[in-house]
Amino acid sequence: MARCLLKEKLLPSKMTLWVVLAVVFGIVVCSALIFSAASKKDESALEELRLIAQNIRKHYQKSVDYRGLNTSVALEKDLIPAQMVRKGKIYSRLKNEIVIGADEKGTTVAPAGTFFSVSYTGINQKKCAGLISEPFDVSLGLVSIRLLTAQSEREFSYGGEFTLPVSEPSALKFCQNKNTVVLTFE
Repeated sequence: MARCLLKEKLLPSKMTLWVVLAVVFGIVVCSALIFSAASKKDESALEELRLIAQNIRKHYQKSVDYRGLNTSVALEKDLIPAQMVRKGKIYSRLKNEIVIGADEKGTTVAPAGTFFSVSYTGINQKKCAGLISEPFDVSLGLVSIRLLTAQSEREFSYGGEFTLPVSEPSALKFCQNKNTVVLTFE
């Protein structure tokens, strides 16, 4: 009889243990799926950036400069993938507006302007860190990344005070709640 009572007391404990294990397993699986989806979204956004830079460089390859380039011209010349265009503006998969031109405001590139910028406006800290810590392919012609926050402005470049590529811990340190990331290409 003592054994029967002991089994009755252990049975609820075993069930509780199994329930706890099932809940923990569920949390781990859900977290992995969410992280994987977020990572794929960031990768897609980076692929969009690569495509924009390549399309612009290809369009202007026979020109000596990027004269006249701005967001409107990029849209008119179909240099932007159609799925990124809404109401005459460009939006990334990171759900922020993208501006193209000589600077973060989308100023038209002047004659003899041999650089253009792709700017992500209103980007949060996590997305900012993911973007600026990306090891960009040198064939894209990335020259620098400017990070504009409410408190500061930093420029990352090859051989500069703040060097490219940016490590993820440094990126998280420099990025704030709301950022503008300006990627400048040649």
